[in-house]
Amino acid sequence: MNSSCPARPGEPVRAAPSFRQWRLSSRLVFWSALLFLVCLACIHAMTMWGVPFSGLDGRVVQLRAGMFLQLQLIADLHKEQLESWLDDKQKDVAVIARTPWLQTLLAQPFTPLVERQIHEHLQIIDDIYPEFDHVELVDLRRKTIVSSTDSSSRSLDGDGFIECSLLTDTGYLGRVQARSEDNRPLFRIGQLIRDRAGQKMALLVAAVSPESLLRQLLDTGNRLGDSGELVLVTEEVKLINQLKHLLPDGRRPEPLSYRVAGRPAILAAQGHEGIMESLDYRGVPVVAAFRHLRLSPEWGMGLVVKVDQEELFAPLHREMVAALWADLVGLLVLLFLSLLMIRRQTRVLTWLSDTAARLAEQDLSCRTGIQGSDEVGILGRTLDQMAERIQSAMQELRQEAAQHQHTALELAQINAELRDFAYWGDKADMTGFR
Repeated sequence: MNSSCPARPGEPVRAAPSFRQWRLSSRLVFWSALLFLVCLACIHAMTMWGVPFSGLDGRVVQLRAGMFLQLQLIADLHKEQLESWLDDKQKDVAVIARTPWLQTLLAQPFTPLVERQIHEHLQIIDDIYPEFDHVELVDLRRKTIVSSTDSSSRSLDGDGFIECSLLTDTGYLGRVQARSEDNRPLFRIGQLIRDRAGQKMALLVAAVSPESLLRQLLDTGNRLGDSGELVLVTEEVKLINQLKHLLPDGRRPEPLSYRVAGRPAILAAQGHEGIMESLDYRGVPVVAAFRHLRLSPEWGMGLVVKVDQEELFAPLHREMVAALWADLVGLLVLLFLSLLMIRRQTRVLTWLSDTAARLAEQDLSCRTGIQGSDEVGILGRTLDQMAERIQSAMQELRQEAAQHQHTALELAQINAELRDFAYWGDKADMTGFR
């Protein structure tokens, strides 16, 4: 509801005063606040984004560069950990394959007793190495496979992993596969076993579960905040580890069945490495460092370390909010102090104006009484001196006028006496004549 009173019929409507019609104090306060805000905006702009062509980086550039460096260091560290862990497992399998008991058991005729002994030894190996999901021994001569999880042997069917493992004596790391029971990821490591004559005799296969390593890698602590996570994908960009966040539809993606759609994961799976700002599998803006792990000539994995941009720039946002509150308090203090100072100065100017108006009304006894060495003090003393001179001049004029009036009265009196004297003289002459 409009609180202003409507204009009466025939009464002119008063327009709002323009900026030039504002009081001097209002204009001074306005320009002071505007100058303060412009200076603050320039300072904040230089603080946040730096000074162009000066080499001085702002907080945005510094924070961005710091987080980029941290993400790349974490990605390099996790890549090294993964490669080192897989290399250690290959060495473990190679050490087991060189144990004399395998040579002894494989040299014996394949009987149910020998098969049971191989099964028991494989179970012992499975118990010693907790990372091994199961261990298998492929007898190349008899075309059979004995497993630590199955006491009976089975025939050797066509398996590309076995064919690749037979091509090298240094061990072969196969592509990640899903465990049949629960689709957990497994790495198969094959180590060729030769007899004393150098003939291919058997192949030791260990299915290694990366769960312990993944738990260690995924436990990023405070390095990546609440939103940061690590993502491992196959060459087909299929997920290897469990994701920290849900998909946009609320589902929990299943490893080795869900294909990650984020560009960093795709680039990492294709063999590229770097860091970039992109959208992740949730469609959320992130900063991601991606690496490629070339685990064999045939295949590799992609690794992505990412953190949400919202959390990345959260410290900067908090700084900006705190700065805005500080600016608001500073502006209010500035307005208060400016208002006090300007009112004090304009009060003096008002007093000077009133004094000048009274002098214009011929009140020559009025004085400003302003003291000081600044411009206002000089102006006040000058006005007082001018009033003093005018008052002195007026007093002198009044005295001269009074003196002139007194002289005129004396002349008038003398004239009157002369007229009387002339009158009585003429009268006396006329009397004597008679």
